[in-house]
Amino acid sequence: LICKKKRWGLMKKFFAGFIFLILLIVFIGSGFMLFQNVEDEYQYHQMEEQIEEEKQILVEEGYEFKELTEINDDTIGWITIADTSIDYPIVQASDNNYYLTHDCNGNKSKYGSVFMDYHNAADFSDNHTILYGHNMKNGSMFHDLNEYSSHAFFDEHPDIEVYSQGVYRRWVIFSTY
Repeated sequence: LICKKKRWGLMKKFFAGFIFLILLIVFIGSGFMLFQNVEDEYQYHQMEEQIEEEKQILVEEGYEFKELTEINDDTIGWITIADTSIDYPIVQASDNNYYLTHDCNGNKSKYGSVFMDYHNAADFSDNHTILYGHNMKNGSMFHDLNEYSSHAFFDEHPDIEVYSQGVYRRWVIFSTY
């Protein structure tokens, strides 16, 4: 009977230690994930500030991309939709994966970038140009495209402005889904 009690006591200690270890791993993992999210948010806000500076360069230089391409030579344009947060540089890489996980400056970021399909001509001369961007829950990147589900918003914001290499383009939206 005494031997069974000792064994039971050892088993309880083992299970308590095991549970403690599992909870410690969960706690450390959660802390790491929280740190990553805070770091990503900080990096995104830094990128937003730099985008504002780049936008000023764009306006002051009459839509010349010399300074923008010096920052990142993958920059091929700028997209703006009035009354939304969509006001970003457009980049293009040699594949469609890189800018899913990198910002417009080439830094690793879960926000990614607004980027053109690598099959499209960088001068926007194709009949169909595909632009990609994440639908972020915090309202950034292409999240505001969801506003087009409202007929009133669609009617009040019928176009997208794109600037590239000194050329201004106004794309008229005819359909959303």
